[in-house]
Amino acid sequence: MQRTFSHIKGLDNIVGMRLLEHYEQMQYLIGDIETVAEARYICKNTGFFQGEKDIQIVREQILDKNEDWKKLKEAFGFSEEFIRDNEARIKEFIYKDGAYIMGTYLRNVPEKKEALRRLVYAELMGRFRELKYFRDDLAVELDYPILDSSRNRWMENIQEKSDRLHVWEEDGLLPVMQMGQVPEATCLSYVDGVYKQCLLACHDANKKVIYLSLDGKIVLRAAIRLTKGIYGSIKKDSSLPKLEFADLSAPVFRQDEKQKEEVKQKEELILFLETAYMSKLPQDMAGPAIELILRLMKKKARLMGYGLRPACFIRNGGQRIWCVWEYPCLSPGQKPVSSILTA
Repeated sequence: MQRTFSHIKGLDNIVGMRLLEHYEQMQYLIGDIETVAEARYICKNTGFFQGEKDIQIVREQILDKNEDWKKLKEAFGFSEEFIRDNEARIKEFIYKDGAYIMGTYLRNVPEKKEALRRLVYAELMGRFRELKYFRDDLAVELDYPILDSSRNRWMENIQEKSDRLHVWEEDGLLPVMQMGQVPEATCLSYVDGVYKQCLLACHDANKKVIYLSLDGKIVLRAAIRLTKGIYGSIKKDSSLPKLEFADLSAPVFRQDEKQKEEVKQKEELILFLETAYMSKLPQDMAGPAIELILRLMKKKARLMGYGLRPACFIRNGGQRIWCVWEYPCLSPGQKPVSSILTA
């Protein structure tokens, strides 16, 4: 099966077995199938496409025959006029497995229907980033003033490459929705994750996801978020700073104005990399992979300004690695301080 269907991007075992089951009816199309979404669509419509040899004919009928899209369209009440006006983007959305992903999530978390409708509507209109970074949402979520230049740098998705490794930022609808499935299923899986109801919060303006691939195959993902915190020393004789996140849920109204002002003056922006999840990453590549991720984080911090302090936590084979970089006000030629604690 691996050799026969190796050209189909994102193919999983379930859809692969369905292709084998319908191989005789669909054998003329299999060589031209490009994605798992296309394979799933064809498997669900073998009665319509049995013996068909032209993949383009199959693709042209995707809006009428794709059951995942038809159910999503009905659930969200998309009009025929809306579909005509956005046909190209809708087809691309379906080919990227968007109808299946969002439909599955809707069935599993029906109470999120209106939020999902807004996300999908913006995606199909080609305006998703406008929704994600709407007006001053980022500053409001952080409760912290942020310069336009830093905001623009945060919105920019960057990447780093090194030999066989490639790491990049994602903030799009579907890449973020898949963070609980790729490269392995986690508690945020849109299918059956224990905390799948929290997945939509990952679309907040201050959150992104990074993916790392080895030879073109994704083997690691991690969430990153822009937040704020207060730094202080762990011990008087320690050069390693202690990070404390701001308690955004604290009843600040109990504090007097002087206390609140003191807290505000101590707060700083922090670029935080959460636990990284790896799958099928060879042990000898784990070190270079982590180094590349840290390189991307430091690059992001520099782009956003030296006032930013990034911190991250990565789990690798049971080992915990805390990394904190400091970018204080530098004099010409002075290098930023870098501290690493392994526990």
